Amino acid sequence: MRSWILGLCVLLLAGLVGIGGPGLGGSWEGKLYLFPDPYLARMKLTLTYDLNGWFLTSSSLFTIEDDYVEQLFSAQGEFGPFSVAAGLMFYPQDWIYGPYGLSWLDASIEVSGIGLTLSVDHFNYPYGFPDGEWPCATQDMYMLYSAGVSFPPFSLQLEFDDCCTGTAFKSLTVGLSKVSLCCGAVVDAELSFVKAGGFDYLELTFVDLLQLCCGISLGFAVTWTVDSKVVDLKPKLEGLGEGCLTVYADLLGVPGYIGGLELYGWKLRCSLGECTYVEFLHALNVGKVEEIEGDIFWDYEFEYLKFGVCGLGCCGGQYRLRGTFYFDNLGGLFGMSRVVLDVGIPLMANFTVKAALISWVAGESWFEVGWTSNF
Repeated sequence: MRSWILGLCVLLLAGLVGIGGPGLGGSWEGKLYLFPDPYLARMKLTLTYDLNGWFLTSSSLFTIEDDYVEQLFSAQGEFGPFSVAAGLMFYPQDWIYGPYGLSWLDASIEVSGIGLTLSVDHFNYPYGFPDGEWPCATQDMYMLYSAGVSFPPFSLQLEFDDCCTGTAFKSLTVGLSKVSLCCGAVVDAELSFVKAGGFDYLELTFVDLLQLCCGISLGFAVTWTVDSKVVDLKPKLEGLGEGCLTVYADLLGVPGYIGGLELYGWKLRCSLGECTYVEFLHALNVGKVEEIEGDIFWDYEFEYLKFGVCGLGCCGGQYRLRGTFYFDNLGGLFGMSRVVLDVGIPLMANFTVKAALISWVAGESWFEVGWTSNF
């Protein structure tokens, strides 16, 4: 429906003329497919206005398939001693469940070193849950209430929810942050319980657990859930970079007895800077690894090699180059199935050009260019 786009452009133009001034800013983003079929795929326009310390934002997304897809309105500012953020998301093309999608209201305050947070989120089916796991038995509204308190090094987070059947307890998360141990070592911890299944997860992160010679130190992290165990070893070389070995696995046996270890896969990562890295992941059980890391592979892929490079670009900006090589066992060159490359280069202080290539070794390819203009 092109009328949506025309109507929005008229409203935005009227807003620009009516408000104007130095308090108005935003960004304009676009994506253009050049191969195999050239067409303008998406555009996003974001406007932010500073109204006496309150930042009012409108973000509109358009795509070639669905025209006017998303409309976000948000506000952020201070209300007395409180920091407040609120938002409304609409999906104008959805007249089955929408156009209203979701909304939220967050408030926080700090008193004598104690932080208090409160948030209320409201969801209209099926929005707000990209994995498709709607938390209610009925396809209706869903409310989520969160309350948190932090008094370093401790933190506590409580969640309650409502599926239009009454408010009930959902989860409890207890945390410890930056607790000093012996010899300069620091530990972070987080323990979560849920109403449905009791224990949810335990995360332990040790920073500089072992201080070796010559600026070499070793960190350690473990994430323990009901269905999986993830272990990270993080060696760090001062002035050079840091590495990480991640092991995805689970323990076998009956409660109280360990009968073995089921290995799902592993990941190696070497970071030489903020966004300069090399990473390798091998999955023995693709399904289990994706349960932990999210969707990674397509079809029969089980392995990837990834790299990233960045540096200073034009006008104080930063260029970046990222690449990922995916592998399967279907006989492609060097076992490769897919190559993904993307680059971002600033041409001016407020204008960045992006390009991406997705190529299947035994199939077709896509090439796209995009831009982000800030004003």
